[in-house]
Amino acid sequence: MVRLKYAKLLTILVFIVNVILFLYTWKWFVSESNNYSTTVQTKLLKIKDRAHSTNKHIKKLITIVFRDFYHFENDLQHSIDSILNQIPNIQIMVLYEDEPYPPLNFVKNYTATHSNVKFINLNFDIRKTSKALSPLSQIRTKYVLFTPDSFRFGGRAIIQKILAEIEKKSNRKNVANSRNTDIDASSSDQNINIDSLAKNDNSKSIIIIPFVSNVASMSNCCRINIDIANWTMEYISIKNSIHQCDMFLQKHAILADTSLLKIMPDALASPFPEMFYIQAKICKAKLHFLKTGLLQDGKRLFTAFHNKQRRKEIRKQQFKNMYKKIQIKKVVRKYRGKINDRHNKQHEKKATRDIFGNAMPAIVLSNVSIPILINTEYFGCEKNTRSCIGTVFRKPFYVYLKRNTPPCCLEKLKSVFYHVLEELTNVGIRYWLDNVALKSAIETSELARDAFEIDISFISYDLDRSTLLKKAQTRPVIDNLGFYWIKATEGQYFRVQYSKQNQVGVNLLPFSMIGERVRANGFFGWKAKEFSAEFLHPMSTVIFLNKNVMTVNNVCDFLSLKNIT
Repeated sequence: MVRLKYAKLLTILVFIVNVILFLYTWKWFVSESNNYSTTVQTKLLKIKDRAHSTNKHIKKLITIVFRDFYHFENDLQHSIDSILNQIPNIQIMVLYEDEPYPPLNFVKNYTATHSNVKFINLNFDIRKTSKALSPLSQIRTKYVLFTPDSFRFGGRAIIQKILAEIEKKSNRKNVANSRNTDIDASSSDQNINIDSLAKNDNSKSIIIIPFVSNVASMSNCCRINIDIANWTMEYISIKNSIHQCDMFLQKHAILADTSLLKIMPDALASPFPEMFYIQAKICKAKLHFLKTGLLQDGKRLFTAFHNKQRRKEIRKQQFKNMYKKIQIKKVVRKYRGKINDRHNKQHEKKATRDIFGNAMPAIVLSNVSIPILINTEYFGCEKNTRSCIGTVFRKPFYVYLKRNTPPCCLEKLKSVFYHVLEELTNVGIRYWLDNVALKSAIETSELARDAFEIDISFISYDLDRSTLLKKAQTRPVIDNLGFYWIKATEGQYFRVQYSKQNQVGVNLLPFSMIGERVRANGFFGWKAKEFSAEFLHPMSTVIFLNKNVMTVNNVCDFLSLKNIT
């Protein structure tokens, strides 16, 4: 019995010990699990706080602007959503010129639920204040990120890389400027302009963020040359040359300092971003490229032929309006490369587009010399419009603006000259190049930069040899090529114009030989000065506009006689 009691007691003790060990073990596991969950929650809160802090920092620095989109086909809603999903309260502006019709359904949803998303019409509205008509006055952040339509926002890391890049460029400029001598404080405020701001301001860095879908084998960059005096702009396509790049050609986003936008005449003007790049060139801003953190494309747009053509026509009209606004009459595009038809067919869908949206020839490098393909287009006067020169009182208006003759008018003046020269030569009329045109022929063999007309004198006895001149004596005549032959109402001289509407032309001045003197026949003024017939015996020739043209002998004495120096 005693052994049985001891055995029971031992069993009870073992059970109690096991229960105690179980309780302590269970309590330890519970405390550890609580500590682990607390640690996890703490880490999650830290991540959320860090993300919130990053978002807050980005919102203070950047405003995102959508400037280039088309209401008849776009991916704007999904592009905005991709941003709001990552940075909910960031400021977003959608700028447009014409009110979308039919209206975009998602606009009301955004304006009702997101106060940070604004849709702004850039067209003039007399009911709006000047601040409402100027989106730049509503931007409070240091930087503006211009994003194209149809893209997907990958995350905050891309924005952080962009900000780090532009801050790095600004710091480099500050160090460089600190080493230079201080600007003379005696400069007056009246002389401050864009050029001086471009030299002294440190915020002239523009960051280009390319898209992943860009074709590496195509031209990325374009150099812009602007010749205001000659009404000319030149685009030179270059391949991946960062230091010479004035405009990026393929799909990309742009980060710029808000202060840079505010010193531009119209930073948000269409076509965007081409007009922006032209103003940046004048402001001497520098482009820098973000090599990492490329942007992702959204939905593919303009796959239908109808919408593609509609977009192309809109772009063409935008460029015409832009050149008219900045007073550019001649546009030259230079593509350096060799056209390979098979290569072009394979890359037709991915080919680089020029600024009008037309496919550019692919650049194929080879061991042979690479030709330069030049395309010239004029945006000034035409056959059915008035000339850009207008009415002339002693001097053309552009001389007082320190500019030369518009290139469109020069080309039309050359066309009229070639046509008149062919007519006079074919019918056998004795003529000679005269006055200012003769002086230009002797000096440069070309037209003077401020030329607005060409004078050709002829012997009046030969007038009946030309049917056109005979008809023009009684009434104006339009020949088979559309040139307008007319007799002046004041005086007996003739004028051949480019067309009835476009008055650019050549003057035909009749002279009569009376004995040893040559006198003007029926017209007056300094051009009608009498001179000796010895200047016409014998006749001489001069090269003018790549043509052998008849002229007087002893040209220098002849011009001196007419006081043309």
